[in-house]
Amino acid sequence: MFGEFITPYLNDTKGDTLTRMINILREIGVIKRERFHLKYSHSTWRRALAVQRLGAFKDVHNVQDIVKALHDKEITVALNAAGALLKMGDRQLLKKVISVLLQNELVTEELFAEVLLKFERSINLETFLSQEIDKYPIPARYKIINLIE
Repeated sequence: MFGEFITPYLNDTKGDTLTRMINILREIGVIKRERFHLKYSHSTWRRALAVQRLGAFKDVHNVQDIVKALHDKEITVALNAAGALLKMGDRQLLKKVISVLLQNELVTEELFAEVLLKFERSINLETFLSQEIDKYPIPARYKIINLIE
């Protein structure tokens, strides 16, 4: 229950304080529980919530599990995984998120743009669109002008 209470506060926490909070969550088993739910739960909602929380923890030890969740058959889980990785603000993770989302048949151009806009604080969206979008194979179903708009 403590993990559920503290998770929203992790979004605004950085540095040593964040490290200490993650260590506490690890010690009391919250991170282990969320990783278990992400891997083994049959509930879409539970997996989506687990991946969202793991992203809020910003713990590099969770990245591999979150990246795997990008490929979840349920779009809700995949989008929460994308959001979790974007919250971490790592440029390499951004590239992975974009590559996977562009290949997912369920992700429309509007949904793709929404995901990027939601996490614009974590990424420099203007730089991405002007300098990097051409590095990705854009599926024919996307209209690049709509992505930019």
